[in-house]
Amino acid sequence: MTDSTGYTTQFLLLNAPGASAINGTLHYLASDGSPLQMTALKLGSVQVVPFAGFNTPHAHAVLSHEEGGVLIFQTSVEAETPLQTFRVYAEAVGDFDAGIAGSTRTAIALANPSSSPVGVRLELRGLNGALLRTSQPLVVPPSGQLAMFLNQVPGFETLAAPFEGILRVAATSGTGVTGAGFRAIFNERGNTLFTTTGPLIENAGAPGIIVFPHLAEGGGYTMQFVVVGGTAAQSNPGLLRFFNQQGNPLNVTLGER
Repeated sequence: MTDSTGYTTQFLLLNAPGASAINGTLHYLASDGSPLQMTALKLGSVQVVPFAGFNTPHAHAVLSHEEGGVLIFQTSVEAETPLQTFRVYAEAVGDFDAGIAGSTRTAIALANPSSSPVGVRLELRGLNGALLRTSQPLVVPPSGQLAMFLNQVPGFETLAAPFEGILRVAATSGTGVTGAGFRAIFNERGNTLFTTTGPLIENAGAPGIIVFPHLAEGGGYTMQFVVVGGTAAQSNPGLLRFFNQQGNPLNVTLGER
């Protein structure tokens, strides 16, 4: 969660159709797990806590950033329950530290909703499955959070751009963590734009078809598809099929990065 200095966070809480009203609270927590103080730039996590006897709502946070009254970007983060393992897409391109247009870098945010510390290890593999880096042991404090760019992860400091790969987060102790991956990119105006890149749904179509319900290509719009294999040494052959709004085949030109 971020707020102030141009950043704002909006929460969307959704109840199930026909269900009774839900009552609960939002707990705003700093990175060390203490209650978040509402001053200056606020970084941390939020817990959606229903009261006893009430269901948990489906929840999203919409993150926005404005500069000089101009909206620069919006992206959303879906609320999660803790997981023992999950993966996010990760990349680094160009000279991000110099703010060169088109340069990108991945960041990872981890939150621990439990009352005990959680040990975590990060493993980065290339798109070919080759191991690139393994982090030093990390600890997410009780009710706390860790957020960093990949080059700030202990053990990843010397990882040089360019690279593309999959970052696997594994809890080595405790009840698991929640997390989100972010892709930061500098545009031609020098603004930093962020979008989420996971967590990826493991074995989302095992077996079966998965669907992107919307695409936009042309007129300044582009899309990049990241297709990730399942378990280690498992082959995942298949097709990408494109359709227009009437359900007819759509001709698009694909390029591989």
